[in-house]
Amino acid sequence: MYVKKYEEEILNNELNTAKNNKILTTYSYKNENLYELTKENVINVETMILYNTRYSNFNDKDISIENFKNNPEEFLDKESSTAIIKLIKNDLRNEEIFETNYKAISLKNVKGNLIFHILKKINKENSTRVSINNIKNMTKIINEKCNKSIEKLFAILENINDGYKLIGKLTVIKGNNENFSLATKFCHYMCINYFDDSERRDNYSIYDNVVSENLPKYYEFFKKELIKKDIKYNELPNTKKDKLKARIKKVTSHEERENKYIEFYKEYQKLIDDIREVAAKKYNKQKISRNGFDHILWYTNK
Repeated sequence: MYVKKYEEEILNNELNTAKNNKILTTYSYKNENLYELTKENVINVETMILYNTRYSNFNDKDISIENFKNNPEEFLDKESSTAIIKLIKNDLRNEEIFETNYKAISLKNVKGNLIFHILKKINKENSTRVSINNIKNMTKIINEKCNKSIEKLFAILENINDGYKLIGKLTVIKGNNENFSLATKFCHYMCINYFDDSERRDNYSIYDNVVSENLPKYYEFFKKELIKKDIKYNELPNTKKDKLKARIKKVTSHEERENKYIEFYKEYQKLIDDIREVAAKKYNKQKISRNGFDHILWYTNK
């Protein structure tokens, strides 16, 4: 309890100091401040994330293939999801990295477990709380979808419509609906750490409770501009998890449940994209990335 309180005090101090020093600029919204969706705010939030000890171990750094080959078990235990994805990108593109025996995933068959370990690391780093058994099932689905080819996996992720379908498949496993957030995070972190160009790196928005709970505030703030862009914004799109659960409650078909999640995610990402666009236009600023939007909302409301 003390550690959690201490960490919360650090975070509050960072944000308050940043706001008082005008490091993070805000919009005036009712009785609270919304952090502006600007490149400058993204840069400052990214800097705080980079130097916050709670998250610094998850960030990019030089990864040695020799460290992995000399002691793969220690590497997979200590390194982050980012490190493992970078390892695949730089050194293991042609290696067999997919599991062939899903009922016995273990460190003994290291090369066959890297996707499993990436999922497990992302799950832990983001406190997503998906069970190990579900992570094994997600690994199996990824393997089947890309036929054990890392190039095929990234071809799927490169094509957003194919990526949406993968998110649906990874979410709805044996009737379990608790993989949605981890599915979006997997696609996001794989792209941002594997691709080199900004467009593909930014293919997917993360869905989590912090962002989805605070997204309506930005909708309300930019509602006038959003309605001009699309009349459907007279009403707030369904972006919260309770709305999502209500939408699929009576759906029994496995395929239809997948489609409901895909439909929901498309609406969620479109709202984020439209808010980013109207914010940039209204204040004559450069449009921020999906990743930048996520980090502003997540880090300032965590």
